[in-house]
Amino acid sequence: IARLLEQNYKGGIEIIVVLYANTDNTLDLLKKLEYDYRNIRHTTVPGSAHFIDLRKLAITIGIKSVRTEWFALLDPQFIPSSTDWLTSLSCHIREGFDLIIGYENFATEDNTGTTLRYTIHQNFLNLKRKHIPALGNFSNFIVRKNALDLNALYDVRSLQFTLGSISN
Repeated sequence: IARLLEQNYKGGIEIIVVLYANTDNTLDLLKKLEYDYRNIRHTTVPGSAHFIDLRKLAITIGIKSVRTEWFALLDPQFIPSSTDWLTSLSCHIREGFDLIIGYENFATEDNTGTTLRYTIHQNFLNLKRKHIPALGNFSNFIVRKNALDLNALYDVRSLQFTLGSISN
């Protein structure tokens, strides 16, 4: 969270943390951070949630809590690569794009990282065009909130993004 707060981003940053299956002192830490920073807030997955994937429910609750037009969905282990991470993604926002996919550096010992990066990107695009779910790390993209149909979020046929990609 500290690395997100350090971003050199001119727009407003809102950090929403969704707690589920929490057994440590995360809630206490979040309450302290919310007191110190107005742009951090949290919500929780109801304890009464049964017969549903709690991670999917947490993602849905988090997205519904977003107050901005664009958002990034991040795994708890995500650490931005630099203080300009969000700026480097958001500067590519254009009318007509709903999803901006950032650069991924796959460093490999045999220097096949560029080929691997290209292959993963092409596979993602091909799967999306065929309406087949694509595995992602939820760490290096931003999406326009109104592009999602939250009632059908986990039905891949509902994902009708207009893709904008960044090439370096």
